[in-house]
Amino acid sequence: MKQISSRTAFWLITGMGFLLFASTWWFMAFSGTTATWVQSVCFFALAHFCAARYRDQLSLGMIGLALILGRLLLELPVRIMDIRSGFATLIVTFICILSIILGILCYKEKRPIVYALSIVIGVVLNTFVLQQWAAIYSPNDPF
Repeated sequence: MKQISSRTAFWLITGMGFLLFASTWWFMAFSGTTATWVQSVCFFALAHFCAARYRDQLSLGMIGLALILGRLLLELPVRIMDIRSGFATLIVTFICILSIILGILCYKEKRPIVYALSIVIGVVLNTFVLQQWAAIYSPNDPF
């Protein structure tokens, strides 16, 4: 396979992050919990895949940055324009960013304990933390 430049690899990974977010955003229409689970698992897997595939072209930090940029391309302008009404779903963004970081960390370390801790962190974030966040930012919140 032909070697690609680091700039091309960065924008290709950003595009993959963008396409993954664009293909999973509609889960929010059904359930916030489902959307969080789907996006966190998908971004974890994509981060691990991109780290394995593009490790020769980019550093792991740049791969993570490209995925986070792709994840935030659609969302960031909307959040900037109307920050107060977006607090309730901001946790989904945080969980996805942490999933990207955990996916790259699992690729780097390649130890079973890191995978196990990543699963535990993912489950805690997607269950307990998400429920507590929803309780704090309920629809009756004045924000």
